[in-house]
Amino acid sequence: MFFKATLSIATFGVHAINTENQAVYLAYGDESQVNNLLIYAFAIIGKNYLSNLEFRLAELKKFYRIPASTILHCKDIFSGDNRKKVGLAHLGEKDVFDLVKGVVAIINRIPIFIKYAYCDHEKCKNVYTFPSSDTNLDCELLITPTPQGLHGLLAQACFIDRSHGPLFEECEVTVSHNATKAKFIGKKRRQAHNWCSGFYDTGSAVKPFSPHIVKADGSSMLQIADVASYICSHALSLNSKTDFSIAQLECIQFKTAAVLLPEHANVIKK
Repeated sequence: MFFKATLSIATFGVHAINTENQAVYLAYGDESQVNNLLIYAFAIIGKNYLSNLEFRLAELKKFYRIPASTILHCKDIFSGDNRKKVGLAHLGEKDVFDLVKGVVAIINRIPIFIKYAYCDHEKCKNVYTFPSSDTNLDCELLITPTPQGLHGLLAQACFIDRSHGPLFEECEVTVSHNATKAKFIGKKRRQAHNWCSGFYDTGSAVKPFSPHIVKADGSSMLQIADVASYICSHALSLNSKTDFSIAQLECIQFKTAAVLLPEHANVIKK
């Protein structure tokens, strides 16, 4: 295994496993960064529940007089200036907190499983060791530890916990479009979303990790993933939104977390 799981909470309430077509879940991922803390989070939903999610999110937007076409980006809704720019000046701070609570309520009602992984950017070195069950087979790789590259590694780490929630091979995986170019492995820069591609070891086979890349307005689930990654990153950081985010993260019934390396675990500030 390439990553170490550090936390698992609850078990998922949907077990519709289809042996003929294992991709019965849709997993949508997005990244977040708060200071040195990097987070990647996936929101995972059963395919049959997607229309229910879209209806409930549309009703939530309608309640807060948010146009259906407006994308919920936490970086926008939590900023007074950005709210004005995207036409949400009518929302006050309490409205924003209540809106996020509404999204969490939808996550639990559907239900949606949240898988997230994190690391401490400041502790990432230029050499990353991919561990093996046979230590003689450990592989060291030179990297440029950019946030964009590490977010790609974290996307793959989200699925390391195979004891709780949907498995990687049961999911059709989509990640949020991010055209920012950055180095990570090798000398060439790649668009950030492309660093999410790689390989995943299921225990019995190594399978390509090749997610679809979709812009934020391409799916309601990417808005859920945006809120989830924001909650996770601020819950693990020390800032003005920590207490609120911790409370919301604790409210999410079905979730797992993984840390990139054991020494990164103390990035959590509580």
